[in-house]
Amino acid sequence: MGRPVYLAGRGVVCRMGGSPEAVWANVLQGEMPASLCDNPFSDGHKMACTAATQAWEAALALDLSVVPERVGLVASTSRGVFPEPVDGKLSRKDGLSRLVNSSGGAVSGAVARAIGHRGPTMMISANCVSSAVAVCMAADLIQCGVWDAALVGGVEQAAQSRVRDAFANAEVPVASEPGDSGVLLADGAGFVVLSADVGEHELLGWSHRIEPSDRCGIHGMSTASLCLDAALKKANLAHADLRSLHGHGNGNPRSDASEVDWLAMQSGFAGIEPFSWKRWTGHCLGASPVIELAMSCHAMDAADARNFPVVVAPPWGWYGFGLWGYAAALVVR
Repeated sequence: MGRPVYLAGRGVVCRMGGSPEAVWANVLQGEMPASLCDNPFSDGHKMACTAATQAWEAALALDLSVVPERVGLVASTSRGVFPEPVDGKLSRKDGLSRLVNSSGGAVSGAVARAIGHRGPTMMISANCVSSAVAVCMAADLIQCGVWDAALVGGVEQAAQSRVRDAFANAEVPVASEPGDSGVLLADGAGFVVLSADVGEHELLGWSHRIEPSDRCGIHGMSTASLCLDAALKKANLAHADLRSLHGHGNGNPRSDASEVDWLAMQSGFAGIEPFSWKRWTGHCLGASPVIELAMSCHAMDAADARNFPVVVAPPWGWYGFGLWGYAAALVVR
């Protein structure tokens, strides 16, 4: 079985607030700070470093004690990693510029400097499940003894006009406000610390896979359900053991309802209705999974959780999917 994997710290920056505590307070109050409605930071690296520092300091407060060289850093982002050609061609200068300014490699370097990290680093890009895949890979390395701990997360500036234009070109509707038709794109960053020794929650199961396809929708949910099956098996749990389930969602009530309808048809998920933090945080693309993981752990710990409109209780499950067949799932207690 290998070593256990615990969640030892968390950090979040999104349109609802600059920390997990701030996001939680604003969600309960039903308010969205005007200064955070559009783009909370002009610099994605600042978002990432803020969330990563929050998570790292929270882990240190739990007396996390590790050898620096055995602490991994896994950053993720779904944007900018595959530069788009201009007029069918991409110059070396343009390609390097786009990669350096927006890739996970640059994000991991910025975060490493912010916390003084000296261990190994990785970059993951898997579209809307990028940060979930990062969590899965870091958990594997901790469980088998390669690492003792890892700072894992992702960042996206999905509210940028060029991202909105890309969705429009793909004929995917983009929403401007919660409740509007279309995907509610938003900026955000989230990081968690995984540890083999200390933590407030345990990562019981995890799985990720890719079924190569140019589709998402039902195909993506089917692949995600396979991941959730595998994560539950790893956790030695049945579907009926889950007390709450976080679905993919996209901040669009109509689309989220169709996801619930689909899930209800799966025999193993009868009676389980998924919710999604995206109704508050918006869809932060590849950063969404770790933001949702962090905020769900916060909800499980909060003394005033009864005021939250959804029951978030362990064992808690999460699944997500993205374009090109990526999918992942997590199970936490």
